[in-house]
Amino acid sequence: MGLPTSEEFYTRAGHIPDSEADWAEQQSTFRAWRKDSRFEPYWPIIDGLLAVDFAATQRWAAAARAVQELRETGYDFDAWREQREYDLKHADDHLP
Repeated sequence: MGLPTSEEFYTRAGHIPDSEADWAEQQSTFRAWRKDSRFEPYWPIIDGLLAVDFAATQRWAAAARAVQELRETGYDFDAWREQREYDLKHADDHLP
């Protein structure tokens, strides 16, 4: 028995192709899923993924590499988020 539909979908849709052949294979999978009623809840997402060309996926890959490099250098995403929340909470505070 194969993967449950949701796991299969998210595994494949979350993969960023590293070659044009990989991208073409992924697009073929998405086209097949678009005709498969098991994937009907995902059709709007699949439609969007089918509209993405290989060049766009390479920009996604570059962004993913940049985020990974930030993680590896110790960038604290949680600290940024916490500081942002604090700033928004105190945006209207004024000094006397």
